[in-house]
Amino acid sequence: MDLSEWVMSQSIIRFISMLKDNLDLLNKLSRFEWAKRIAPYEIHKWWSRRFSFTVRLIQLLYILSIENIPVRSKKDLIIDLVAPSEEIIKKAKEYTLLDPFFGSGTIIIEALSLGYRVVGIDINPVAWFIVKETIRLVDISKINRETKRIFDSLRPIIDEYYSTSCIDCNSISQVLHYFLVGKNNRTNKYLFRTHVIGVKDKFSWIYCPNCKKIIPLKRRIKPYSYKIQCPSCKSILETNKRTLPIESFSVYAVEYFCPRCKSRKYKVYFAENADVKGTLPSTLGDIIGYIPRNDIPAGKETNRLLKQQRNKIYELFTRNQLILLANLYKEIVEKSDKDIKESLLISFSDTLRASCLLAIYYPEYRKVTPAFSIASYWLPPQPVDQNPMGVPKSSKNILDYYGRGHFLSSVKRFIRAKKYLMGQDDQIRKIIYRLAKCLNIPFDKKELSNINSRNVLLKDHEISFSIDDINNANKRALLVCGPSQEILKKAPSNSIDIVFTDPPYGGFRRYSELAFFFFSWLKIYLQDKYKWFTWEYYNKLLNSEITLNGKSDLENFENKLAEVFKLIRNILKWEGIFLFTFRHHKTEVWKVVFRSLFSAQLNVYYILPILGESSGNLVSKKSYYELLVIAGVPNTRISICEKDLTKMLKVAQKSSGIPATSIDKKIMKKLPKMINSSL
Repeated sequence: MDLSEWVMSQSIIRFISMLKDNLDLLNKLSRFEWAKRIAPYEIHKWWSRRFSFTVRLIQLLYILSIENIPVRSKKDLIIDLVAPSEEIIKKAKEYTLLDPFFGSGTIIIEALSLGYRVVGIDINPVAWFIVKETIRLVDISKINRETKRIFDSLRPIIDEYYSTSCIDCNSISQVLHYFLVGKNNRTNKYLFRTHVIGVKDKFSWIYCPNCKKIIPLKRRIKPYSYKIQCPSCKSILETNKRTLPIESFSVYAVEYFCPRCKSRKYKVYFAENADVKGTLPSTLGDIIGYIPRNDIPAGKETNRLLKQQRNKIYELFTRNQLILLANLYKEIVEKSDKDIKESLLISFSDTLRASCLLAIYYPEYRKVTPAFSIASYWLPPQPVDQNPMGVPKSSKNILDYYGRGHFLSSVKRFIRAKKYLMGQDDQIRKIIYRLAKCLNIPFDKKELSNINSRNVLLKDHEISFSIDDINNANKRALLVCGPSQEILKKAPSNSIDIVFTDPPYGGFRRYSELAFFFFSWLKIYLQDKYKWFTWEYYNKLLNSEITLNGKSDLENFENKLAEVFKLIRNILKWEGIFLFTFRHHKTEVWKVVFRSLFSAQLNVYYILPILGESSGNLVSKKSYYELLVIAGVPNTRISICEKDLTKMLKVAQKSSGIPATSIDKKIMKKLPKMINSSL
C-alpha cells in the first residue's frame, strides 16, 4: 500500500468510525422526520423522499472526517447540522457531490445547505422541474402580489362554478367541496363507501340517499362504519364493499363557507354526470388549449384507470375543475412575470392532485386527502370535487384559508419553503428546539437566539442544466435531465469527490407512470422551453428508466445499474466516496445490486442500517430499515460480519424506537454472504 492510498484509507476509516459513533443520532433523526416533512420538501409531491436531517448529517460527517475537524459535542453537531459554521461551509465549497438519481432532490438540497457544489441527474422531467424551482432564488413579495392578482382576476369564474346560496340566510357562499359518488350502470346503484360527510368534536353529519337529507347527529360516528341507521326514515344505510366499474359521477352534497353566518355548512345538492368522459365540451372555447388531451398510456399503475374506462387525462377531473384549472393555467402563462411564472406553475402542478377525481374527503378532518397519498392510481367510488383555487377566510389575507391542497395552499407552502431556505423566518430555531428536545440535548433561549441560518438559494446564473459546465466553478449547481447512463459519459474522469444517491428500488416505484399525471399538464407550456418536456422524450424515458418489472427483468435491471456504476467509477476521484441507500425485501435484488457494484470495480467498505420511509409498498412488505452502503475505488475492505450488523441493527432499533421486522433481520443476516458470493 503506497502513501497516497494509506492517507486515503485513514480518511475512509475516520468517516466510517464517525458514522458508527453517530448511528444512534442518524436513526433518531430519521424517527424525528418519520411522520413529518421539512418545508422545502412540501413544495410538490414526489415519492420515496429521504429524511433531510439524516442525509445532511452524513454529508456533514464526511466534511468533518475528510478535513479532520474534531467534533466537540452532540450539541455542537446539532447546531452545525441545522446552521453550519462558516468553517464548514468554506471547506464544503471545495467538494463536488454527485447524485445520479436525485428524484425528490433531498441529497442535492441538503448538500447545498452545507455549501457543497452539486451535480444532480434525473431522467424524470417532473422531478427535475421540482428541484430546479426549489433551489432557485425568487422574489417572494412578487409571488404574494401575483397570487392576489390571479385570485381577483378569476373571481367571476369561481363565483360561477363554485358558489351556492346559504341554506340559512340565503346569501351567496363559496363552495369548498362538492361531494361525488360513482354510479355503476349495470347494477344501477350508487357506490357509497360511507354516508358520513363530516365529523367535528361530538357531532356528525350523515347523508341519507333514501330521504335525500343531510342529518346532523349529536354523536361522533366513524366515517367508514358499515351500517348506520337514518334517524329520519329509519332505513339502514349500507355501504358498498365491492369494487365495481364506475360509469359516471354525480354530486349529492356540497360543503360551503357562508361569509354572513361565518361558518362552514353542508347541504344537499344533486347534479348528474359531473365528470367528463369522451370528447371535451365545445363550450370550453380558447381555454381548451390549456387542458391536456393526451391518452393515458398502458402500464402497471395506469392500467387501474384504463380498467375504469378512463382513457384520457382530462377524464380524471370534473367539468368544473377543468374550467377553473384551465383558466388558472392561462392566467399564469399569459400574464404572470417571466421570473416567477415557473414558480407559480410548480404550485399549480401540485394543486392538481387535490383537485381531481383521485382525491377523497376525510370527514374526521373535514379536509381533502390528495391523490398519490399511496404511490398508486386509485379512482375512488366517492371522490370530492374541491374548489381548485381555495376559499380564503377573509379578503384581507387570501393565504389564510379553509382546506388544503388547493392553489392558495400550494403557494403558501412554496413561500414557506423559500423562507426556510433563505433563513428568513424562525423555523430553524423551532427545528433546533424540537430536535434538541427529541435528542434530550439542553438548549436555553439565549443560545437559540444566536443561531442564524444562511441563504442556500441560487441565482439563475449559478445554475446550469448541462453536464458540460462541470468544470465551471461559477456554477454551484448542475441539474441535468436525462438518463444517467448517457449523461455521465460526458463527464470528465476524476471530477467528483463524493457520490451520494438513492438508486432505483427494484420496481417498487414506477416514477414515469406516476409522474405522467403532472407531466401531461406541465408539458403544455414547458415543451417550448425544455426539450425533455416533449412526447418524444417521454417515450425515451419509458425505455431508459431503470426499473424492475418482475423476475424476468432482473438481468436488464442489473445491466442498466452496472452501466451507471461503471461510469461513476470513472468520474469518482481515487480518494472519493460512493454512498447509496437501498432497501428491498428480496435477496436476489440485493445480489443484483452488489454484482453491479463489483462489476464496476467498486469495493464495499461498510454497511449501516438506518430507519427508512414510513409509507408505501416497502412497509406493506414489512421492511422498515434501509442500508447505507459505503463504497469506493481502492481495493480496501473493512471486515463486515453478521454479528456486527446484528449489533448495529439493535442500536438502530433502540434509538429510533421502531422494531425491525423479520424481513429486515433476514436481509442483515444474509448480507455478508451475499457480498462475498457477489465478488
